[in-house]
Amino acid sequence: MLTAIGTPSGPMLVRLLQDPKAPYKGLAELLLKVGDEAARDQGGAALVRRAAAEKEIPNDLWIAMGTLGGQNVMDFLTQKLLKGPPAEAALAAKALQQARYPSVLPLALKIAADPKANNLVRDEAFGVVEKIAGPAAQKGLVEIIASDKKIWCAIGRTRPLWRQAGRGGAARAASFFRQAQFQEGDVADFLVKDISKLGLPAKPRC
Repeated sequence: MLTAIGTPSGPMLVRLLQDPKAPYKGLAELLLKVGDEAARDQGGAALVRRAAAEKEIPNDLWIAMGTLGGQNVMDFLTQKLLKGPPAEAALAAKALQQARYPSVLPLALKIAADPKANNLVRDEAFGVVEKIAGPAAQKGLVEIIASDKKIWCAIGRTRPLWRQAGRGGAARAASFFRQAQFQEGDVADFLVKDISKLGLPAKPRC
């Protein structure tokens, strides 16, 4: 019914999200679908207030915040990712994987590149980079791998980005692997198989 009403139902959904007893997951998804930008921002702010009041933020609330987005949500999640304890920082990163948020790419790459970062937080940061995708994400991942050839998790995270990028992405990956002098088996495992799936158009020019 609310879907049929459309944008005018946004304010009512925001009021529902402000109720501490109201379920947030379904409401956030519905507001994302029917609400305008102002209503989504207000809904996100309501979720942030509910999260701040929780001693331990439920997983579904993290996901609801990441799904709905908005400036208040972004500020809250990035602060948790930067300064929260590892368990919360990892959940914040997972929340940021619910939609594509290009503005957090520099932060996600910084954490992914930090060998001293908590392993779980670092892995979820790679997930954020993977979700954002695109040339800037590819470039950042290549730089991470170039800094330490042992970061196999980074190489694994790069695979879907090369597949999304088609010929250009595969060519950049091939060039990097040649320059970085990886073992032949590593190249076959981490690059050739993906180029084969892309087919002839992905074959890099030598």
